[in-house]
Amino acid sequence: MAIVEAGPDLPIDRTPALYPHFFGSSHDWDFETVPQAHLANRRIRWPRGRGPGGSTRINAMIWYPPSDADLARLSIAGGPEWASDALASSLAEVTDWVRPEPARWTSDATLHFLATTKSLGLHAKLFSRMTRDGLRRTAADLLSESVAASSITRLYGDVQKICIESGCAVGIELAASGTAERESIRAHRAVIICTGAVATPLLLMRSGIGPRDVPKANDVERVAVAQEVGSNLCDHLIMPVVFATRSQSRFPTSPSSDDIAQFRIANTGPLASNLAEAGGVFSLRHNDEAFLVQVHVTPTHYLLHPDDRAPAAMTIGVNLCHPRSRGRIGFNDVRQTSVDPAYLCDASDQGKLIVAIEFARSLAQQPTLSSFAGEELIPGKKRNDYDSLIRSIARFSQTLYHPTGTCRMGLDSNSVVNENLAVRGVAGLHVVDASVLPTIPAVNPNATVMMLAMHAAKLIASLPL
Repeated sequence: MAIVEAGPDLPIDRTPALYPHFFGSSHDWDFETVPQAHLANRRIRWPRGRGPGGSTRINAMIWYPPSDADLARLSIAGGPEWASDALASSLAEVTDWVRPEPARWTSDATLHFLATTKSLGLHAKLFSRMTRDGLRRTAADLLSESVAASSITRLYGDVQKICIESGCAVGIELAASGTAERESIRAHRAVIICTGAVATPLLLMRSGIGPRDVPKANDVERVAVAQEVGSNLCDHLIMPVVFATRSQSRFPTSPSSDDIAQFRIANTGPLASNLAEAGGVFSLRHNDEAFLVQVHVTPTHYLLHPDDRAPAAMTIGVNLCHPRSRGRIGFNDVRQTSVDPAYLCDASDQGKLIVAIEFARSLAQQPTLSSFAGEELIPGKKRNDYDSLIRSIARFSQTLYHPTGTCRMGLDSNSVVNENLAVRGVAGLHVVDASVLPTIPAVNPNATVMMLAMHAAKLIASLPL
């Protein structure tokens, strides 16, 4: 077995609190959306991890298992092979492998938030983290620790396309990182794509698998028509509700010598924070319709940290668990990558997000939190009517880094992959990543995607040669 990763294999900093510094670095593909009509025509930067372990190299390490409802949705999309009890078994297996850890340090902002939700009878929690002894741990680390690691060949470079002969995937065309040189690598049994919700549909299109108009636009011979490749893109959009803290002691943007010593000696202190420390899922109502919102609490100014000019602040970030807006990924007229999540194109998402803002505000007004959190900085207390809040959402909301759905799994012929995650119309080609999720998970998808990979490995291994 060979695994191809984008290279070079650069070492990463294992300090949890420093992950925002990786954005825009050599560890980041650093995608950007097209101008978003409902976000004041802003282009939103989309960090995606580059190198072994993918986005586990640069994410907030949150381990939030999928809900029973999320498992049921996957079961409906995949049929009997994806029964909820089988998925729960795969989740238990991968959780035992990962061994997520509890927080090793908790900020005052988070402690006040947790006390507030408890006083209201609401369930919130400190997020478990994908760490080992308090240090960042990636999916690549897990693989290296497995008994099968010695039998795996590791290759580094950028995959340009899937090589397809007579309707069968027979290998890949690989370019060495930073060069134009290409080589073809043959597959003995199958090719499995695990490049994520952005890169996977682009790779399929470059290989001649996609909507009818894409191969012609990119001078690629059409191999298989798959109209949904790149469509059904969904992401969690987070709206930060930011409050100044009454204490002027802010979360450090540059760690002090004491912070560094505390972390080096005991792997604790502010540097052990994953910033998005706690939160929960809450049921709210909009126009008599119940919906779920997820909250992430950080001891920082969400939009300014880690800039040294960031004030002392805390953020209650809110996002819809199941947004209705859908976008797509493809190529534009000049053959450049086009990422269009079409945030808030469904008007109901806008109204629900306003309700979520008001929920965050109501939490901050509770005595257990108002004693700590002071003036509302974003959106600001003067912004109370619908129009002003919509303008604030357009100006301040950001990706939560959870793109999914661009190579949907399903039992219907329009789905990109079938119940075995095999690409329709091409033999010997599978996709195993967030792109196959037919609906976005309610919560941070890291655990869901790793569960999916564990389950898919068993399915694919059982298929006849």
